[in-house]
Amino acid sequence: MSKVKPLTLDETTALAIATAVFVYADAAYPSGGSECAQASNQSLKQVAEAIRNSPHIPFSYKKRQRAMLKAAIRWFYSTDNPIAHDSTIDPDELIEKLVG
Repeated sequence: MSKVKPLTLDETTALAIATAVFVYADAAYPSGGSECAQASNQSLKQVAEAIRNSPHIPFSYKKRQRAMLKAAIRWFYSTDNPIAHDSTIDPDELIEKLVG
């Protein structure tokens, strides 16, 4: 499986991305869904945990997850998200740091 090179993010960026991905996992793939949806939920949460720890432990993710990670960041930091979040954060800047 093709992965991106290991990344290390600063604390603020890691927390902003990890929060977006974790919340998106439950919003996009809620519990009680199909087996496939639950696998996607768990996969995203595992990546979110790795991102959260990235200031201390470099992480990588599968290239096929890139689209979901971008969607998570764009959704979380948009007006479509009903959950309170820092609206001053630029999702495109976070995506650039994640995908390079």
